[in-house]
Amino acid sequence: MSVIEIISAIFGAGGIFGFISYVLFFRESKRLKSAEATEKELTNLTGSIKILQGQVEYQGKEIIRLQEQLSGKNQLIQQLYRERDIIEKKYAQKKSAINEALACPVDKNKMCPVLVRLKEIENEYLKSQIDNGNSK
Repeated sequence: MSVIEIISAIFGAGGIFGFISYVLFFRESKRLKSAEATEKELTNLTGSIKILQGQVEYQGKEIIRLQEQLSGKNQLIQQLYRERDIIEKKYAQKKSAINEALACPVDKNKMCPVLVRLKEIENEYLKSQIDNGNSK
């Protein structure tokens, strides 16, 4: 064998060995890069999940707060309905009393009994409001 053949055999064997190690290393490198990419993706997804969980908790608290506020508004509405019913009843009583008073014969020395009764109804209402602590 000549020197050239020995040198080319060494470089040829080295080239083949280099090619084989490159292929094996390339596969390993590709797998490592894929694993790193998957790890980063999981980290990003975990962060997104934490953010979404925070938003869900906030929205849950907000829903509870709004339900409590709605409950308070419903109680206020019920109270306003009760007060409206009382006012409508008083209006009907006064309207009836006024209609009766218009039909009442007027004597200058004597008050109309209808107006006396209207005054009694008003006094009863005021007394009930004071007793209930709803004096306005």
